Amino acid sequence: MKNEFETISHSRVNSESTFIKSIKNKKELNSRKFKRKMKYYLLILLIILLIILLIIIIIFFYLFFSKRKRPKNLTINRTLIKNNKIVCESGFYLPLDDPLNCKKCSIENCIECFGSKLKDICIKCNPEFKEMYNNNRIESCEIPCEEGINEKCKQCDNDINKCLSCNDGYYLPEFEKNKCQKCSIGNCLQCYGNKTSNLCTKCNPNLKEGYESDSNRTIISCKLQCKTGSEDKCKKCDNIRNECIECNIGYKLENDECILNYSFKAIYKKDSTSTSNTTLINRGLIQEMFVDGQKVDHPSSSYYFKDAMPHEVYFLVDMKHYVNSLSFAFQSIKGMISISFTSKFDTSKITSFSHMFCACSNIESINIKNFDIKKLQDISYLFHGCKNLTSIDLPNFSNNNIKYLTGMFEGCYNLTSIDLSSFETKSVSILNNMFYGCSNLTSIDLSNFNIKNLSVLSGIFFNCDKLNFINIANLDTSSTSTVSLFNGKLGPKGNIFLKQNLYNKLDNSSKSSLVGWSRTMYYS
Repeated sequence: MKNEFETISHSRVNSESTFIKSIKNKKELNSRKFKRKMKYYLLILLIILLIILLIIIIIFFYLFFSKRKRPKNLTINRTLIKNNKIVCESGFYLPLDDPLNCKKCSIENCIECFGSKLKDICIKCNPEFKEMYNNNRIESCEIPCEEGINEKCKQCDNDINKCLSCNDGYYLPEFEKNKCQKCSIGNCLQCYGNKTSNLCTKCNPNLKEGYESDSNRTIISCKLQCKTGSEDKCKKCDNIRNECIECNIGYKLENDECILNYSFKAIYKKDSTSTSNTTLINRGLIQEMFVDGQKVDHPSSSYYFKDAMPHEVYFLVDMKHYVNSLSFAFQSIKGMISISFTSKFDTSKITSFSHMFCACSNIESINIKNFDIKKLQDISYLFHGCKNLTSIDLPNFSNNNIKYLTGMFEGCYNLTSIDLSSFETKSVSILNNMFYGCSNLTSIDLSNFNIKNLSVLSGIFFNCDKLNFINIANLDTSSTSTVSLFNGKLGPKGNIFLKQNLYNKLDNSSKSSLVGWSRTMYYS
């Protein structure tokens, strides 16, 4: 019995001690957790304090250095800080009830004003504007009324700064004091209306008035009188409206105006039967074709005429297919007696006109003065074999790209004179046979042919039987060996200007051709 009691009491003691130990362990665990949390909170607090300290330091340095470096005058939002005082820009003011923010003067073009946020008074206008007063206060700053021949206004009332009348071509819109506006119709002398629209009442006396209709005599245009005829662009006019309603061949109507709509015009002689051998047609580049005023629906590779009379043919050509060459474009068109090109024939990308009119044996007149030749390099044999050619209108050849002039006028028997004063020939290297066979040519002036790199110079004046004046004073033959210019057929007792070194290089035939001629030598 005793042993059982002792066993029970011993077990109770053990359980109590175990319980006490567990309580102590919990307390120690909680204490550790608390200490850990406190360390974490202290660390966060320390970081926050460091950040606050860093911000304070930054603000301090910013204020310190910005105060040292701040300019005397600083403009912020139209507010001028001048010597640490707030001053507004011109046209702004400091309201009495808001002395930190500048406000724009309510009157346009006022440069000095004062007042509150809701109301201000102007005390000075921009010097370019006139101050208009009401009860001794500036009411507005207006453009001053200025009169005179060169001004819009004809007569001013300076007391009220008002234009009373405008000069020709201008009018005073309703409710406007001094702003003369231009009449909307060109060349109108007198008109009236408001700011957005006006009606013309009188045109310039040198022009004709066009009216809306016979019953409505409102002027709609002031233009030159519409004229019709073969020499004019217009074929049919509306005389009431003074407008063209139908254009002549070669022109099209656009915005009441006849504008150019053909590339070139050719005339075929009376014994010609067709336009055959026209390379342009063969290539299918003709957009439109008119024969004697009648449009050809389907231009073929060879158009045949119905009779043997002279025929006038207009061509509109698509030049986009010509990449860089017009060589042989009109070669051997026997029936053509004249051709004239317009600016619609675009040659701005063309580099070669070689043989372009070669063997057009019956052609008498060629006009290519509208050609754009800025990229042109080769005009060799351009008019070769045009034996009946008497008139040539050339373009301005003032470009540095032309290199080849060989045989350009060879066989032009009927040419009596050629104007080559526009030629610029710094890039030319070959002049062979340029005027070969021009048997009626009497004079030639090549003084502007300032050629430095001439490699070949032969036959240039062969068979020029009537030639009696030659100026080749600037031809440089330092790169050539022997020069053959003439073959014994020249006009008697002529005059020639040339360099001494060129004369020295002439072959015997050329020198003998100059016997009896007056020679003016230049040394270089």
